[in-house]
Amino acid sequence: MVLTISSQNTEAGDISMIDNAGRSAVLAITAPVKANTAIGPQTIAFGEAVAGFSRDAMTQAGRLLPEALNAHLLSTASAVLAGPFRAVQAAAIKEDQARRAAEARLLETPNDTASVAIRAEHRGVLRTLDHATLPTAINSADLLRLQAILELPDGFPSQFVDMARDRAMRLAHIQKSGLQADYALKPDANDPLAHGPDAAAAERAADAALATHRQRSETIDLTRNMLREAIHFVAVAGGVDQDRAFAALTGAAA
Repeated sequence: MVLTISSQNTEAGDISMIDNAGRSAVLAITAPVKANTAIGPQTIAFGEAVAGFSRDAMTQAGRLLPEALNAHLLSTASAVLAGPFRAVQAAAIKEDQARRAAEARLLETPNDTASVAIRAEHRGVLRTLDHATLPTAINSADLLRLQAILELPDGFPSQFVDMARDRAMRLAHIQKSGLQADYALKPDANDPLAHGPDAAAAERAADAALATHRQRSETIDLTRNMLREAIHFVAVAGGVDQDRAFAALTGAAA
């Protein structure tokens, strides 16, 4: 028997493993994606389809010669897995569009002439900073300076753009929700004269409030990885390349 398939059901998710003529693949239907309200139902249905596909593959592996088995599994993937795969794909795209729209609304920048000019000036200054200095500048920047980076991120390393986006979202949430009013410095033994806004506490509260948004992003990333793994899984099962496997699952031209 050339082909072998096995599966494990764990707390982290359902894991399927395939080996076919020296090629192998692992497909994980992860628990966080299954639990997501926007993508979960489609993911569960896809996982059930994968389980059925795997059972058929093992049955046919004892009956068909390798070349015929590959052709059978590629055809079966198109018939059995394609619909559930596309349902997950469509749900994940819709969820990512909603996430991006929410982020865009939160990070919306004023487009009056003065604001645009100020952001351009800030961006020019920030681009002169070296990689050792830029993180400190981002962590102490106001929202306008962070928006300057996000508006035209070319020239900034991606990790610093991500850092600027995360902090800009916290500051924008504080600004739009009025959260800062709930957090003020209070005199204590270390500083008997402490007063004014407690910006650090407000940022911590904003970070907690934005946890749902981060979770959406992480779930979308997990879904993207799952679909990539599914494409490779079908490629190994059918003895074809990634493009042909993708075509079998989506109907796209190979």
